[in-house]
Parts: sequence; C-alpha cells; structure tokens
Amino acid sequence: MSLTITIGLLVGQLAFLLFCLVQARNPIDPLKPKLLPYRLLILVLVVTSLATIAHLMAVVTGTPVVPRRKMGM
Repeated sequence: MSLTITIGLLVGQLAFLLFCLVQARNPIDPLKPKLLPYRLLILVLVVTSLATIAHLMAVVTGTPVVPRRKMGM
C-alpha cells in the first residue's frame, strides 16, 4: 500500500513539475500577469521529489533512512 501511494505521489509531483517548467518558459505578457511563482514552485517540487525518491528507496529496500550523525550538539 505504501509503495503505490509513494509512486503515485512521485508521479504527481513530476507531472506538476513538468507543468511548472512549461509555464515558466512561456514569454512574459504584461497584460496577463502570472498568478503563481512558477520558479519558486519548481524549487519546492525538486526538493520534495528528492525526499519522495529517498522515501521510495527506503520502502523498496526495507531499510529506513538514518542520518549519519546524531541529532543535537
């Protein structure tokens, strides 16, 4: 169940990322301002897609992702 949800979320993120890339490359029309900051959305989508890929690898291999150093000081 978790694998299908993760793959579906990743596909949705990548599809929205592709849409934002296409919209960001359109020429600027002063009469029709863009309602969404597509470049900021691209940055957020890339970061969340990388986190989703890391989660997908953890689900597929069965080992949790652990940090290399301890939390705190």
